[in-house]
Amino acid sequence: VCTCLCMHVLVHACTCVCTLVRVVFVCEQSCTCLCMCVLVCVCTCAYVCAYLCMHACACACMYFRVRTCTCVCVLVHACRCLCVHARACACMYMLVHACTCACTLVHACARLCMCVLACARLCMCVLVCMRLCMCVLAFACMHVLACVYFHVRTCTCLCMHVHACACLYFHLRTCACVCALVHACTCMYMLVHACACLCVLVHACTC
Repeated sequence: VCTCLCMHVLVHACTCVCTLVRVVFVCEQSCTCLCMCVLVCVCTCAYVCAYLCMHACACACMYFRVRTCTCVCVLVHACRCLCVHARACACMYMLVHACTCACTLVHACARLCMCVLACARLCMCVLVCMRLCMCVLAFACMHVLACVYFHVRTCTCLCMHVHACACLYFHLRTCACVCALVHACTCMYMLVHACACLCVLVHACTC
């Protein structure tokens, strides 16, 4: 556009110059014509300068408008690209975050399952230990009860045997005492009887 405007201005200026030269060559003998020519040249130069300035301003305005529109379009395109990239990055971030959360959840579930299995195994071990302890405790209690029963039974039998021996001893001692007493009584009776007989004999001899 700027090139076309400059070519148009250049052609217009050349046309004006040719017209001016033609007028100068035709009216060169007249001072009035010369003044007219000078005036025409001045006016033409002023017109050409004004026309050039106007076209230059128009070209500059057009250039700045085009440049502004280009910058705005580039800026809009950059903003769109940035928004698209930002949206893609956000989607990628959300996808990565979702994958990370899913992996973390799966890892946490796996660890929870392992903890539950460990707790179940621990509970089984505790139950087995409790059963074993109960068996050992029951066996120990039965052994203690059996030992106590046998000791009590042995002590009872021993006490009964001691009591029987004591009773037998006291019975034998009582019988021995009774026998000794009877023997003593018998001896005393025989001694009294002998004394009586002796007295009777002495009295008989005396008589």
